Amino acid sequence: MNSKPNHFTDCRACVARGISLFCGGVTDDELNEFMEIKKIHNYDKHDIIFHEDTPSHGIYILCSGRIKLTNSSRFGQQQILKIVSAGEIIEKNGLFNTGKHTVTAETLERSEVTFFEREDFLTLLKNHSDLSIRLINVLSQELEKSQQRINQLTFKDAKGRLALILLDLAKSYGVKNKDGIALGITLKREEIAEMTGMTLETAVRLLSQFKKDRVIKVEGKQIILINQQRLQTLSN
Repeated sequence: MNSKPNHFTDCRACVARGISLFCGGVTDDELNEFMEIKKIHNYDKHDIIFHEDTPSHGIYILCSGRIKLTNSSRFGQQQILKIVSAGEIIEKNGLFNTGKHTVTAETLERSEVTFFEREDFLTLLKNHSDLSIRLINVLSQELEKSQQRINQLTFKDAKGRLALILLDLAKSYGVKNKDGIALGITLKREEIAEMTGMTLETAVRLLSQFKKDRVIKVEGKQIILINQQRLQTLSN
């Protein structure tokens, strides 16, 4: 982990505030208190911010970059639970869980992370009721999305799960080009397998089948969706 502390980053200059459900409506007074209690750390690609089952001391917000959240089974199998984008709280239960991290957070690219000690952040919430309500709304939305994703993946076969994940990635990170929708995020085949809960061999085989059927196009590490309608049918 190559974290470099920087306690002087100004929240008022943060690009992610414009898209963040939590930070977007923060007032000037709240920002000033943010600046007093937060700590900024910069991470390189594939750095670990925290490990699953290690002590949790506070709350993390992603200011820039992308992070994957994973957990492991008792057999050592790993699954990607979520990809966190700028402006999001990284681990939602970190505020109330005084025990251990339930996931591992690893950067997918260079990232900047804000950290708040738990007690400092709770004091901030007590002093600003609007901020508390905003946090409750964010947590409620995240819980609903998580439940929907669990339901969607539980009752689909491997091909349907892969189609759903590709559509979700296109919705969050897609960039239109002449061939279709390019996924604006680079993931290794292992990571795609971990997101869909299947083996690497199955993920590679299905991606090859999607390519053969002209559902997707692969250029190097870039995946392009060229038949979204077909993917939608498969995901259903």
